[in-house]
Amino acid sequence: WPAKLQDDGPFWTHQLNEVRLREIMDYLCKVDDSEWDKIRTQTIKDVIVFDPDNSKFKDSVDQIRQSWRLHQSNN
Repeated sequence: WPAKLQDDGPFWTHQLNEVRLREIMDYLCKVDDSEWDKIRTQTIKDVIVFDPDNSKFKDSVDQIRQSWRLHQSNN
């Protein structure tokens, strides 16, 4: 991942624990919009990078295809 996050946060956990999952669900149901936007924006910007039109993914697929075609033509 681009960021190292704690095992537990306001809306995620690494625990398979009903009590912790309920705490997260309660938080998500009760948090006001401004607090949610602040926490979500701060966290997500470190984890997810927006790639318009999935250009990086498409480039990777194209490179794999070219490599595969080259491999196939040499066999």
